Amino acid sequence: MTRIICLLLLATLGTAVPAIAQDTTADRVKQLEEQNRTLQRELDAAKARIRELEGGTRAPTPPPPAARSTQDPGSDPWGNPSAALRTLASKVKEDLLSKGQSIPDSAAGEKIIQSYRQRVTKWIETMAKFRQPVEWRVDVSEAILVSTSPREFEVRMHAVNAEGAHVGPGFTVKCAATAAPDLTIKSAPGAWALKADVVPSLHLNSDLTSTDRSNPFGETPLIAPQLQCRLDYVVHALTRVVDATPVAPAAPNSK
Repeated sequence: MTRIICLLLLATLGTAVPAIAQDTTADRVKQLEEQNRTLQRELDAAKARIRELEGGTRAPTPPPPAARSTQDPGSDPWGNPSAALRTLASKVKEDLLSKGQSIPDSAAGEKIIQSYRQRVTKWIETMAKFRQPVEWRVDVSEAILVSTSPREFEVRMHAVNAEGAHVGPGFTVKCAATAAPDLTIKSAPGAWALKADVVPSLHLNSDLTSTDRSNPFGETPLIAPQLQCRLDYVVHALTRVVDATPVAPAAPNSK
């Protein structure tokens, strides 16, 4: 009897021990798999953080808002380059008509065209010494040092109207460093006050059409049939605009 009981115990132990071992191994595998998944998640998060710090996944910095702009030159006849061209166009037309010279169109005959060219050539001669003083508020976008002896900058800018909008296309002036003592390449962008003489550079080009044209590719504008006009500038001063800081009202004097 005792021998039978021992045999039964051995049989039971022989089957239970492998089962216990199998269960322990399976649990350990599950634990290792879970640890592996946790480590992988942590590694992925670390990689993402590194890419973010290096700029790989950083959201792009939005560009600065575009400045407001307008094509309306306004009422001031010399208030900006577009207004100056408009005024010069009116001037040449009035001067020619006052002398009895008609303005040719596409249907004009050769006699009228020849007479027109002669009159315009003389008008250009009378404008050789024309200078128009202006004082404009401008928004400078960049400055480039083009000469070191003497120091001279090439400055890109837009005229600004009373509402702070850019008027017409941008333009470039050459400015001696002595006329802009506060101007440096790095500090150039911003609001400035331009004091200068506008100098029209006039050229009669008989190869152009007899009517006005748009100016999409930077060609010299026409102010009359076949009459090109480029604006040059003699800069007297370019000074940075510093808006006045409002003064806080004084505290009441209590007695």
